[in-house]
Amino acid sequence: MAEPEHDELAAELRALRAQVAGLQADVRRLEAGGFANADHGWAVEGENGEPSLSWISTLEAPVPRRLAVPRLVLEIAFLAVVAVLAVLAELEPVAIVVVMGAAWLLVAFAEWASSRADRRREELLLASPFAPIAPPVSDPAWFAPPVEQTILQPQEPDASADTGAATLPPLAESEQTAERRPA
Repeated sequence: MAEPEHDELAAELRALRAQVAGLQADVRRLEAGGFANADHGWAVEGENGEPSLSWISTLEAPVPRRLAVPRLVLEIAFLAVVAVLAVLAELEPVAIVVVMGAAWLLVAFAEWASSRADRRREELLLASPFAPIAPPVSDPAWFAPPVEQTILQPQEPDASADTGAATLPPLAESEQTAERRPA
């Protein structure tokens, strides 16, 4: 009786061994395909603990950036050209100062506009794609008792002032008070 159970157990172990061998072959195939040193939880023969850098080859190439303009060099060259042209034009010293001041203001404006554009570009990159929606403003009329919401006109409405309010008929004498008199 113990022999059939032993045979069944041996058959199950052989099936399990085949499944484990198949899984190990899959892991080795995946590691060879660029997933080396995957954290699978067991040591693989030949692993020396050094991290593999083979994943770097799977990354996309960096996108080429736009041409960076050396603004400082251009600004200095512009101011130098303006100064040389002002001297060659034989301007008076006061006129040279005015021309250089205007050139400097032009450079300062260009620098301001450039930094503003850079800041705006960064804000767009860092901004959330969805703006939070403000909650609707609560209307206190929804929470007021109905008595406060009723608009009544006086008994003798003025014909010239039509407010659109409902006119209630005069109360009968029995309806004047809602009080009960003690018996």
